[in-house]
Amino acid sequence: MRARAAKEQFELVPGVQYSYLYDSQSDTYEIDGVEVFAAGKWNGDDYTDEDLRAICEADAELHDLIRPRVGVEHKDGPAWGWMGPLRMLGEKIIADLKRIPKWLFESVQAGRYANQSVEMRLNYEHPETKKRYPMVIDSLKFLGIHPPAIPTLKPVAAFDAARQTIELYRGERPGVQGASTSEQAD
Repeated sequence: MRARAAKEQFELVPGVQYSYLYDSQSDTYEIDGVEVFAAGKWNGDDYTDEDLRAICEADAELHDLIRPRVGVEHKDGPAWGWMGPLRMLGEKIIADLKRIPKWLFESVQAGRYANQSVEMRLNYEHPETKKRYPMVIDSLKFLGIHPPAIPTLKPVAAFDAARQTIELYRGERPGVQGASTSEQAD
């Protein structure tokens, strides 16, 4: 078994640590602490802290079955990585992203896919237990030209390898309207 490098640490918000790790053997990255969903009114629907807790609880029960994936734009296509277990941080849900291909990581960092948005399954029924879950996040999509439905999500940071610093994409998103549905979040 090969030894893995330590994750690089960086701080975007005082007291909140983020990290990433490059795996040279698989040519993939892990990105920790990505904001994927938030409480608020998105696409005309209200999402409360209670809803966020229910989403995280559903993920805890279904994560290995659903295997939430990472992709680009809201379209079908291959999984370009995987989401780790969901967890709440304040009024947001965050996840660690795993096995992100180098080309996608570099595209996100360059701003080609500056924002992220989730896709959900509504009223999901477990195939064996028949238990119903009101909302289950099944993928995270990096967005290029489309604005995110949840404008309060912090975009994934831009990493400048030459300076070994992290910068956060900033700026207003005029005209952005709210969040997730069963098909797509924007």
